[in-house]
Amino acid sequence: PDTFRRADGGPAPVGVLTTSRRSGAGLLAATRLLTRRMPLTRLPADTVRVHRDPAAVRDGGRVETYTYPTASTELENIADLLRRAHLEDGVPWQEMAVLVRAGGRSLPAVRRALTSAGVPLEVDGDDLPLRHEPAVAPLLTALRTVATAALRGVPDGDAETPSWLDTETALTLLTSPLGSMDAADLRRLGRALRDEERAAGIRVPAP
Repeated sequence: PDTFRRADGGPAPVGVLTTSRRSGAGLLAATRLLTRRMPLTRLPADTVRVHRDPAAVRDGGRVETYTYPTASTELENIADLLRRAHLEDGVPWQEMAVLVRAGGRSLPAVRRALTSAGVPLEVDGDDLPLRHEPAVAPLLTALRTVATAALRGVPDGDAETPSWLDTETALTLLTSPLGSMDAADLRRLGRALRDEERAAGIRVPAP
């Protein structure tokens, strides 16, 4: 509340969701035991109590805990659990999931283990950092480029070769969804630029 104050300077109101529609009662009871150990010092005590005691809309859910001597043994048994659930209990593959804490470090090993065991898998797109998304990366590159030019005080229409835009960055932007250029487009652009420089009396090396 004190971090996001209202316009009048007072603490922001805190709204608490009191119903869990995601987990069955059994799973919710297990997670409740864990969340009680997690401090929430920035919230009022009564708000924390309500937050930690949501009501389930359905019964069911089960929690089992396994320990393994090595990481490889753990992955082998995860694959075995998934295969047994599918082959013996008839659980569809698309209704099962493996959640990991550190995707960048864990996903390659998990992918190898499941693939080796014949378990089909699809990595959730959310595991890819937003800055690496194909639709986002060129936007960030373009913003970074114009911000660099602004910080260096480069005037519009400067005839000098822009030091803030190197060839690699220019090619990245031109071939991204922003520029939508392919190899043929780049060749045509190169020819047009060379013709323009020749017309201006500038010696241009052969391509």
